Amino acid sequence: MLAYLIGSGAYRWAAERRAAMETCLKYSQYKGYLVHAGKEPLEFISLFPYWRPVEESDGIVLSEDGEERLKIPLEEEFKKLSKRTFTLEELQERPEGIDFTKLEDYLDEEEFVVSWS
Repeated sequence: MLAYLIGSGAYRWAAERRAAMETCLKYSQYKGYLVHAGKEPLEFISLFPYWRPVEESDGIVLSEDGEERLKIPLEEEFKKLSKRTFTLEELQERPEGIDFTKLEDYLDEEEFVVSWS
């Protein structure tokens, strides 16, 4: 996520990304990928004869094992942004795409009761 977005701006940004991904997944026949600026793979760049790379990118995208990821499957990112219930520990890590003014809405009932007992 872009580091300068906080609060409701970050929540709206995630909601817009989620809606765009949902549209792509719903209407596309092909497997889609999320590609970050400056990290476009060669098969994408080769489609544009006058492509100029962007030097300022949003940082390196790493997988869980520390490997750089040039393409992230769209379904994977959509699933992550669409998650609606979290454990208390997950919420403390501040996941992307949630409204931080309503954290209690993201805990399931059992987790909410245990957290406040």
